[in-house]
Order: sequence, then C-alpha cells, then structure tokens
Amino acid sequence: MKRPRLQRVMQTLSLGTFLGFLGFLSFRAAQGIAPDVFLWLDPLGAAGAMLAARAIIPALLAGLAVIATTLFVGRFFCGHVCPMGATLDLAQGALHIKRKKGAEPGPDARRIKYGLLAACLGSSALGVSLLYWLAPMPLVTRFWGLVVLPVVRLGLDAGLGALRPLARAMDWRALSFAVVPVPRFATMLFVALLFATLFALARLAPRFWCRYLCPAGALLALFSGRPAWRRSVSPDCTGCGACARACPMGAIPEEPGQTRFRECIACLRCVRVCPEDAIHFRLFPQSPGAESFVPERRRFLASGLSGAGMAALTLTGLDSPALKEGVTGTIVDPGRVRPPGALPEGDFLARCLRCGECMAACPTNTLQPAWLQAGVWGMFSPVAEARRGACDPDCAECGRVCPTGAVRPLPLSEKMWAKMGTAHVLRQKCLAWEWGKPCLVCKEVCPYGAIEMRRVESSPVTAPFVLGTRCTGCGACESRCPVQAEAAIQVEPMGSLRLAEGSFERAGRGMGLDIRRAVQTIRPPHGPGEGAPLFDPAPDAPTPPAFDPAPRTTAPSPFDPAPETSTQPSPFDPPSK
Repeated sequence: MKRPRLQRVMQTLSLGTFLGFLGFLSFRAAQGIAPDVFLWLDPLGAAGAMLAARAIIPALLAGLAVIATTLFVGRFFCGHVCPMGATLDLAQGALHIKRKKGAEPGPDARRIKYGLLAACLGSSALGVSLLYWLAPMPLVTRFWGLVVLPVVRLGLDAGLGALRPLARAMDWRALSFAVVPVPRFATMLFVALLFATLFALARLAPRFWCRYLCPAGALLALFSGRPAWRRSVSPDCTGCGACARACPMGAIPEEPGQTRFRECIACLRCVRVCPEDAIHFRLFPQSPGAESFVPERRRFLASGLSGAGMAALTLTGLDSPALKEGVTGTIVDPGRVRPPGALPEGDFLARCLRCGECMAACPTNTLQPAWLQAGVWGMFSPVAEARRGACDPDCAECGRVCPTGAVRPLPLSEKMWAKMGTAHVLRQKCLAWEWGKPCLVCKEVCPYGAIEMRRVESSPVTAPFVLGTRCTGCGACESRCPVQAEAAIQVEPMGSLRLAEGSFERAGRGMGLDIRRAVQTIRPPHGPGEGAPLFDPAPDAPTPPAFDPAPRTTAPSPFDPAPETSTQPSPFDPPSK
C-alpha cells in the first residue's frame, strides 16, 4: 500500500503560504496580515538578532519556541515548515538534478554548519550581525521577494502588453491601460547566482545546504539528540538499505536499525519506502541511536572566537566610513539614507535581518539592498535611492513589515517627522543656476513645500533653495529632476532624525523642524505612455504662483539657507560656479 507523502503536503502548504504572504506584500494587499510570520520562526534569526540587539524582541520569541519543539519532534521544522528546505527540494525536482555517485563529502563536512553557527553567535555577542549571510529565512525571503517575484511581475506586465492590441480593438479600456509595476533591485544577480550555486550543490548530496551549511539546522540539532517522537525500526527489517538510500539528510547509517537523530528531519521517506513496513515514528520508542556529528569543543570555541574577531574588526570602523553623531545625539551613517523610522545605525545593523521585506513592500521602489557602498557589514541592508523613486508620504509599509523593529512601525503623522535626510542643490548641474533656464519641477513636486524659488544675481531666472527645516528627505525632487544622469538636486543623510524610542514629532520640533504637508499624495502614471504628475495638490491647497512665492514671514532657522538679499551660499547647496 502506497502511503501518502505527508512531507510533500506540508511543504506545499508551507511554501504556498510563504509565497502568498510575499505576493500580497508585493502588491500592497496585505493590510492587516503579518507577512513576516515565517521570519519570526527562524531559530537562528531569533537567537542572533536578540543577542546582537541585546534586547528581547517579542515577535522573535516564536523562533525560540521552534528551538524548544526539537525536544519533542526533533528537526520537524526543517523537514516540513522551512521554506528554504522546500525551495531546495522544489528546485531539485523541477530541474531534475541527479545526485552524482561518490561525490558526497566526508562525515567531517557536517561539522561545518556548527562552525558557522559558532561564528554567527560569536559576532552577535559583540553586537555585529552575520545573519544576512547565514539565517535561512532572510536568505529565502530575499530570493523569492527580490529575484523571483519581480520576474513574475515582469512576465505579467509583458502578458498585458501582448493583450493590449486586442483590448483596444475590443474597446476594453481598463485592460488597455492596465500595467503591472515591475520593481528592480540591486544585488538581484548576486542573489540569483548564490541560489543557483545552492541548487547545483544537490549534485553532490540532496539538501546540501541543510546537511553541511545551515547554522539554523545546527542550532536545532544541538537540542534534538534524542527527541520524544522519533524513528524506530522493528525486527521485521531485512536490512535492504532502501531507507538509507531515500534519506535526504544521510541520517541513516549502514545499519538501518540505527538513526542519527541530530540529522533526521522527520521527513518520513524511510517509512514510505520500506517494503516490510518495519519503520515507524512513535513516542519514546526503544530505538538505538547512531554516532552523531557534533562539533568538537575546541573547534566550536575557535569558530566563535573567529566570529567575535570579525565583529571586533567591524567595530573599529575599518570596513566602512566611521559613524558620526547626528543632530539629536544619536549615531547615524553619514553616507547612506535609511528608511524613515530606522533606528540609529548601530542598533539598525544589529537588528536588520536583510530579508528584503521592506524593499518588496515599498510601492515606489525607493528602498534598495545596499552593496559594498554600505561597508562589508552593511551589505543587503535597505537604503533609500531617491533617483529610483520618492518615498510616498502616504506609505509606512517598511516599518509595518519589518520583523525585528530595525525600522520602527509609525503612523503617518509620526512617519512624516522621521526625517531621512535633506536635499541639496548641485548648482553646477541645475538648469536654473547653471544654464539660466526656467525650471520649477523640484518646487512643484515637493510634498512639504520645502523648496523656494528666489531671484539671484548669477541667473536671469528664479533658482531653487532648499528649506532644511521643512525637508524630510523623501526624494520627490531628486526622482523628478529632469537633468539627465545624476539629478541636480540630491538627498543626503544630513540632519536625519533617527530615534530608538520616543516621538519623532516632539524631537523634530525640539530641533527646529517645521514639517507640514503641502500636497496630498504620490501617484504613478495612469497608463503606458501617459505621464501624470508625481503629486496631486490637496483639495484645499492654494494654487502655487507661477514664479516666486510670497516672502517668508517665519524666523530664520539654522537649517534654512541665507536670506534672499544675501549672496552667501546655502549650507545645503554646493558653492556656485
């Protein structure tokens, strides 16, 4: 009698749920749903993030609960729930990857994952996270969210484009102008190549990542030496070896009656293939164990010290520009613009899993994974690249979906005060400053009225000045600047406001900010080939004058440029030619 494949059903449900959450997240349809539930369950992510942050992160306690379950069901999570394992099994089946005989690494190779676990925990102990390289949930979330789903959306958009002539002929107007936004992310090729390598390693052994490399699996293995619910073999076993050949983890030695419980993921394949029905999983059976691949104490400690050593190197600042003290006394990164509500840089990097959920949720494709410009230890962390798109004033998804609180969840009224940086004008590129041509784009699209047009002696037309106290660093001006290549107005993290706790509005008012909405919302183009203004004016907003605004009546601020009667250059603008 052919037994049902319980693992296949469980993996299908788990991976389908995981992808469903990511799909809803990508299309902004997950309001009220927690799309990061799988990230909460990552045991390594939970232990490493809380250790690095030196704080209890309530959502990640679910990951510690997963560790506790190994005492009862062993590594059931690895075999039935983990989307990383399901992805590897799916790829092996879909690509028809066959195992190469005699190519499997020796038994000592299984200890590699314990060394990686020790290195990860050692670095986390000093507040430096290596989870983005090693934790399976952030890795697989990055793969599906930043590589696969954009390709799927590209295919959907291409399909709509192919149907467009038919839709116009049939006068289906909704379909004629329908588009699927296709986000593009930095590091996509690197992530794709990384997973292609993991898929190819199945030629050496099934689930190569799970067997030899996964430190989360190593963490679970430490607690699953003899779980309550485990494999047992009856005397009916004939020693045919079918179970050992079917085991994807190599958990069955040459003697089929024994089991390496630390490696067993309870996939039940051995139960299914046994011709004598001699294998069962029961509570507290009298089943002999086999030699387990546990780390040697000295090697484990040496790996932990190596991770701590790498963290110590990071803390010296040799891998990236030194962090500086911001306007509120918090530590900020002087070279990169972070999402609104991001914690001070040290806490941010300690908590951030680099899972990519904030980037997948960003509707304007503003948030991008950092590459080497963020230093070695800031790779894959989210940065705001305004040239790709502005931060929508009516969106706070990045904080809502962040699983660790590296980006604080904020209401829109608070998010507005979470100043990301300040725009400044590159006068040598500006059409008004350098070329004497009239251009009001940056002023018209600014949702906070942070740009004034003033007459200057060096130009026959009015030129833009940035009011630092009103600028939030959203990047609307930079994204819409008509100058080719680099924009003539750019956002830098100067004056950014990053708080670990407390009110952003209260802190912003205390430092002299005067942030208010001048227009209502960001809106993408209506359809293919049709342009639309980036922002729509609020219903009660007055129509802006064609040229110069009314004279300012508020008192000057240290964030504002020099008065219009002065020729002194603004601290937010580079010197004019």
